[in-house]
Amino acid sequence: MYRITIGVHSGGAASTVVDWVIGWHRAQRAQITLVTAFDYLVDEVDIDVAILEREAGRIRAALPDARVEIAMADGSVPGVLERSSHEADLLVVGSHRTRHVRSVLTGRLPLRIAEHAACPVVVVPDDWQPRSGSIVVGVGDDESSDAAVAFAAVQAVDLGVDLRVLHAWSLPTPSAELPALVIDPAELRSAHGDRLAEVAGGLRERGLQVRESLHEGAAGFALVALAADAGLVVVGTHRTGPIGELLVGSTAASLIRDSRTPVCVVPVGWTDPVTERP
Repeated sequence: MYRITIGVHSGGAASTVVDWVIGWHRAQRAQITLVTAFDYLVDEVDIDVAILEREAGRIRAALPDARVEIAMADGSVPGVLERSSHEADLLVVGSHRTRHVRSVLTGRLPLRIAEHAACPVVVVPDDWQPRSGSIVVGVGDDESSDAAVAFAAVQAVDLGVDLRVLHAWSLPTPSAELPALVIDPAELRSAHGDRLAEVAGGLRERGLQVRESLHEGAAGFALVALAADAGLVVVGTHRTGPIGELLVGSTAASLIRDSRTPVCVVPVGWTDPVTERP
């Protein structure tokens, strides 16, 4: 059974996150767990319980074939959700994109959750509006985005929508080791175009409808533009950092800050649990 964990807190984004999950195609017969983190010494636990029960009731009414439960854990939001992600196939959290100062889930917190989660993390902005559309995915220079591409492809097949694949590139900053005269922009663009064509070609061989976008400049800006009429935008993690942790970079940060479309961050090595698990 597909397992979805929803991070719920006392802010107003809870209902929006639950609305997104109710509409997600794999939620109809899923195991759905609503989780909240709290501090016994500070938080009003009764309020948190009431929110969990209210949202769980909405899911049960909308998805009668799903199994819905609630869970509460003492600790920090990132810590509780990181632990929960090890028992989930998808973790869904909210972001108060329109209320950065007042939000609990603001700034780097959704990124911190995505960096440490063991499963894909969907961040739903508080101004999200339901819509169907293509799946957008960002392709990196190396295999660090392979899991994101695989995740996006699975969702596109399930939903019967096309897949928009974007690869961004830019000229390296000249340095003593790499003088500007050595860099041939045409050759560089061609090499990045080949990378995009390779990924898109592999997806077409699987029968997907694919549209390619090669962008010169920051990937985040281009993905926000493509995501304007999309159903979901997907990005991967970077390679591991100096202390062995997965890194979520500026592209995901830009999307979470600027996109009204939900953003999914997929960890390296992800495989589809629907096909992998008996």
